[in-house]
Amino acid sequence: MFSKAVSKCWVCPAEFARRRELKNHLAAAPHSRLCVVCVFCTDEEKVFRRMVDLKQHVVQSHPKVIDDVLLDFFGEGNGFWMALHPKDYNQIVGASSRESSAAVQARVRLLIWVGKCPNTSRTRIEWQRGWEVLYNTGVRRPIRTLSVPVQKETNQKMSSKSGHTSSESAFIPDYQDDIEVMMSPPYSPSRPEIRRELTIHHIKIYSPNSVVEVFDKISLVWYKVDIRCHDERDVCSIVRKKMAVTSDSCRTFPDGEGSQEMSEDVKREIVALLGVSKVSLVKIIRFIPPTFGLGSKRKELSEIRATSTKKARTPTPIEDPSAAVSTCSIAPVTVQASRSGSCTPLQDEHILDLSLRKDTPARPSKLYTSSTQPVLANKARAAKLLEKGCMPLFPPARREWQDDTVITIPTGSSRLLWPPKNWKQMSPDQKLLQWEYASMIVENYIDKPLPSSLHRGALLDKFNMLALPGTSVPIITEEQLINRKANYYNYEILRSIAIGSSAMEDLTATTMLTMYEAAAKKRETTIDILVELIQQAGVTQRLVN
Repeated sequence: MFSKAVSKCWVCPAEFARRRELKNHLAAAPHSRLCVVCVFCTDEEKVFRRMVDLKQHVVQSHPKVIDDVLLDFFGEGNGFWMALHPKDYNQIVGASSRESSAAVQARVRLLIWVGKCPNTSRTRIEWQRGWEVLYNTGVRRPIRTLSVPVQKETNQKMSSKSGHTSSESAFIPDYQDDIEVMMSPPYSPSRPEIRRELTIHHIKIYSPNSVVEVFDKISLVWYKVDIRCHDERDVCSIVRKKMAVTSDSCRTFPDGEGSQEMSEDVKREIVALLGVSKVSLVKIIRFIPPTFGLGSKRKELSEIRATSTKKARTPTPIEDPSAAVSTCSIAPVTVQASRSGSCTPLQDEHILDLSLRKDTPARPSKLYTSSTQPVLANKARAAKLLEKGCMPLFPPARREWQDDTVITIPTGSSRLLWPPKNWKQMSPDQKLLQWEYASMIVENYIDKPLPSSLHRGALLDKFNMLALPGTSVPIITEEQLINRKANYYNYEILRSIAIGSSAMEDLTATTMLTMYEAAAKKRETTIDILVELIQQAGVTQRLVN
């Protein structure tokens, strides 16, 4: 427990009744004593106010890293190892255990980041001295973590060879060995002595035994672990691991019978991964991945290289195009004959015989050979929908009106010129007034009499293509708020797809466009004549404000 003296800020004379208020006070500006750095941004040093902000940044900017870090890497106590003010951070929050796997991973990531980031506020030695706060001060708040403790290593040889202090040299064996492992080349059969990277794939809890499926990401080896829990701590650890496990649907546990694992190193790592005692292990079954004959593969590759080299050196004769059509490298498709007819069997057994049955899936009508083609197709489809709109679902797109482009809109006995003369010298409110006037004149001409349910907002949405650049935003009444918002959001979805700034996936955008196109078949077509006049004048869409 902390004494009541810690409720007083040690940076300024402020005092607080509760410790949470003091914590929020130190985290906020101008103190910012709980700031942490992002160890994944190597271009520049990015600082965040708290660990929660850092986690949100990593999820948004570095989503691939989430699968590589431990569960409690972003714990508040683990932020001590990435804090700019470790002494204050340890005094108000505390630090995770130095031997925990999350703390080791945080130190490894940070020291690698210091070597890669060009401009950092601290050097590697300064970060190491900041971590000595845990030993130089008497204030240390224990933090409960879910990390698996890493085996301690002796530091006497390291401290005697290097001129570091005892507290500083205590950190060197941890991260130095891990840095070499993380920066080592990938797994190779010619170099089997490599560290394993074990992950929990699935846990089945029975009574009294439990079965755990463990996967090694480096050597692609599966382990089936039978556990019999003997005490309450082992049971709690297995339950916590089962709640936190996220199985990869791309991997499936292999079938067949494996061999019993006898290696003590593997047993030690699995015990540390599961957080149980070694006595709880009943047996470990090892399932190795399927092997391939390297000699035959190398021989085939050498023959392919020799054949390709020989073909590359020999000149290729120019053949007749008609002959090239008849000689196709694709095997012909044979159709099964009827019961009364006869079918000639194929001479080559390696050629697949395809039959056109009713359950044979039809070939797609259009195959995209490039990932950019669906995006370009979606842009064109969205722009086409915005040409005339789909009222009352979404309005048509606004246009790039210029001084030299004037169209004549028929309104019965008189004619309306748009845009009006000297419209660029008008104020935003005057442009809005001209827009409302033109919309009312055209609507009165094409739809007689005017509907009683027509509102100003709906009228302006219908004639959205007449809006001039720099027009004031019209006032939205309370009764039209929901309809205007629906029109606006549908319009923004199509506009973002048309300009290529949509955050949707290609499949989702394609589905949305298909639904919009189906709704456009029932749209209001009274403004089509006006839209065609605008298109004939060469006025393009204004999708970027």
